[in-house]
Amino acid sequence: MSTLLRQLLFGFAVSLCLAVPGVAEPQRLSPDDLRAAAQRAFEQGHFYVAFQAALALLERDGADSQALAVLSQLERLTGQFSKARTTARLAWQHAHNDTQKYGAAMARAQVLASSGNRTMAQFWLRRAAEHAPTQGHAAVAREDFRYVRARNRLNLNFQLAVSPVSNINNGSKRSTGVFELPIFGVVEAELSGTGRALSGTEFLVGLAGRYRLRHTPGRNQTDLQLSASHRSYTLSSSAKALAPTAKGSDFSFADVQARLVHRGRTGSQETTPFQLSAALGQTWHGNAPYTRYTDLEATQTWAGQNHSFRLTAGARQDRSAATSSQDALKGRVALSWMRIVGENNRLTLSLQGQSSTSDDINLEFQETGIGAQWSFGRPILSMDLGLGLNLSKRTYDQGPIAGQDRQDVSAEIAATATLRDFEMYGFMPTVTVTARQTESDFDQYDADEFGLRLGLRSSF
Repeated sequence: MSTLLRQLLFGFAVSLCLAVPGVAEPQRLSPDDLRAAAQRAFEQGHFYVAFQAALALLERDGADSQALAVLSQLERLTGQFSKARTTARLAWQHAHNDTQKYGAAMARAQVLASSGNRTMAQFWLRRAAEHAPTQGHAAVAREDFRYVRARNRLNLNFQLAVSPVSNINNGSKRSTGVFELPIFGVVEAELSGTGRALSGTEFLVGLAGRYRLRHTPGRNQTDLQLSASHRSYTLSSSAKALAPTAKGSDFSFADVQARLVHRGRTGSQETTPFQLSAALGQTWHGNAPYTRYTDLEATQTWAGQNHSFRLTAGARQDRSAATSSQDALKGRVALSWMRIVGENNRLTLSLQGQSSTSDDINLEFQETGIGAQWSFGRPILSMDLGLGLNLSKRTYDQGPIAGQDRQDVSAEIAATATLRDFEMYGFMPTVTVTARQTESDFDQYDADEFGLRLGLRSSF
């Protein structure tokens, strides 16, 4: 006997027992009891019973949110996606508490996913997680979100951040600098206002999208990634006093990029994934075209049980919008080693190298750097914490004085806290504090920078 037929006979028998005197004592159920019975019947696969219970509830009250949610799920199972979407929409409209909103959001997410609209399904699963009446319900919504995301060919990420910054223009912390001028030779001159460090506030808006072109489970994946970001600034009162003619828009920066990414495995080993990517992009500085660039990168990873090693190599060609003499070709290589320490603490050590060649002597340099990052495995005061330290040395073949090279040594520390207690719709606020200091052979290149960035991060 088929499952559907057994369910129909079971539902008929239940109805008969409740309707015929002498067969069974009539059972009086409150609306809450009937809602619970409808949901339990659906979860146990007794769809006919769930359907009859939902209809009984809706006959009593056509705005019963929980009954509408159950009915939407039943309509979805029978392929009536249009009706199921309408019913789920009504369930959400009539929801008045977290339990009802959770059920309506889950019903709407499920019918959207079943009908192929996985991106909107992810949105409704975030709503479900936000209104989950218990931690267990929230865990179900999060797990469903991950399931839908893994099967969604389209993935979108938004970036918003506000940052008070002490040096938005990468200016000098000194008031004077050393220059070599025709006739006058080497002189010390006062730096212009825009040559000095200007403080202000940075506003970052970004959007990144990924579309999966091809995917072979467990083997490889090819994606097309599109991204756009824009950084705008407002100057502080002290910066306006230092550079009266400057505007925040003079330092704005925008970047638009299209990147093709292929991921796979070296041989048949799951522990040796690699990634290849190629990108085309355009940047704007001060609202004017700045560069067009081409970027190529390859990454190979060797992963162990509690550690991994990664090698990355890349090259970038920058083409200046102003003059071809400022074109630059940059090559880079990076090594990183990660290890799980103790109770899921994560230590990462890195070594980087970069070289730039150009017809413009000011754009030719060689750079080396080392870094260390530590992420705590457990929350501290309900916060996820991460710390980082980076040191680098950049050498220019030609400094501001003929015959003398220039060396800049930089140190940067950063700390990021993710505030779990303020999670909303699966997003948690982040606070990143950075401090960077650069010391150069020539005073005009000495710089200090302090920043405080407020942003958002997805918790699942």
